[in-house]
Amino acid sequence: MESKKDRKAAATSYVFVAPDPGRAVMRVAAVAALVGLVVGVTLTVADGSVWAMVVAAVAAVLLVVLWAMMQSKIPQRITVRGSTIQIRRDGRVDEFDLEDPNVDIRVSDGEIAFAHYMDRWVVVRSRDVDWKVFSDVVMHYQNKADEYAEQRDRRFNS
Repeated sequence: MESKKDRKAAATSYVFVAPDPGRAVMRVAAVAALVGLVVGVTLTVADGSVWAMVVAAVAAVLLVVLWAMMQSKIPQRITVRGSTIQIRRDGRVDEFDLEDPNVDIRVSDGEIAFAHYMDRWVVVRSRDVDWKVFSDVVMHYQNKADEYAEQRDRRFNS
């Protein structure tokens, strides 16, 4: 019978994007602005009325503003490829090799924090990822990092 460790897929990729209700509201508003723009332009071409031109102009401005707001507020995105985890948040990209014994990992209730030696901590919360899958992947590679650390210690201590 295979152990749980042997059943894990070694080189599986995962992408976790944090839910953001604000972006969902902006997306709905952008679709409404796009519909308003299409209706305004259609009525302007068909009737040539001033009100249709105003509706089209306001919808176009609103669409540009919403697009800019959505581009400035990109949610956290976590990509796991093999043992490498990449965390994009607030315009920063932090990358960690989970098999590297020099990467510190701290696990607490609903959070996992990552850091390189003497660097800032990057925290991933359970509400931002599929927690079961994410924690299983992190712990799988953390076990490998522990094995590598033990092998390194044996080499230097013998």
